[in-house]
Amino acid sequence: MTTRSGRSGGFTLLEMLVVLAIIGILAGIGYFNYLRQIRIGQVREAATQVATDLRTARDSAMRLTQPASISWTTTTPISSYNLNLPGRNTARNVPNSLNFVCQSGCDSKKIAYQAPYGELNGATGTILRFDSPLVDKIFYVKVVGVTGKVILTDKL
Repeated sequence: MTTRSGRSGGFTLLEMLVVLAIIGILAGIGYFNYLRQIRIGQVREAATQVATDLRTARDSAMRLTQPASISWTTTTPISSYNLNLPGRNTARNVPNSLNFVCQSGCDSKKIAYQAPYGELNGATGTILRFDSPLVDKIFYVKVVGVTGKVILTDKL
């Protein structure tokens, strides 16, 4: 199609390059945000696994009226732990090659629930910190009070 001035209608090469550059910049920003969200999800998954295992230990101590615990051997950082339930002990690894740090209440390297009420044995609270060097988001698993209630949060 030709206009009055003799130019054909459409886009110039320069206009197309500018549009492609803008699309490339937006795609790059979106990609890095996507990667950040994936890494945050991995940290959350690791914290959720340990919190779930702590709840399982507490529930087993109450339901089966036998002590249950989670224990680890290293001081820090912790990449694996043992889930000690009545009748079975399971070695567990923190998912996605992440680690956690026991921030407070970890002198015995163990969180033990006593039967029949699922109370903590000799401790009144523990805080486990989950983070990754690749993201700035930190998750905490708190074992609170004598009752040993497990809370997963992103606030200390």
